[in-house]
Amino acid sequence: MKWIKIKDKLPDENQTVWACNPVTEHIDLACLIYEDDGWLWAISNGFIYSKDGKIVSELIHYEYYDFTHWMELPDLPKK
Repeated sequence: MKWIKIKDKLPDENQTVWACNPVTEHIDLACLIYEDDGWLWAISNGFIYSKDGKIVSELIHYEYYDFTHWMELPDLPKK
């Protein structure tokens, strides 16, 4: 998996991803959400679990994060 520049492509809405700003060295589990005022990043509150074979996290809403890159999370191992 590779880091993807946000200016090149955004993750799917509500897709849990790694989000990063290499300038500030800030990395979070996050997802992109749409609210009344437009697109916002929400970051993990630290509770991470699996759902439908995917890694997901409970999120805290924030209005602005200056993430520059994102990366998909791997699928869970098969049983």
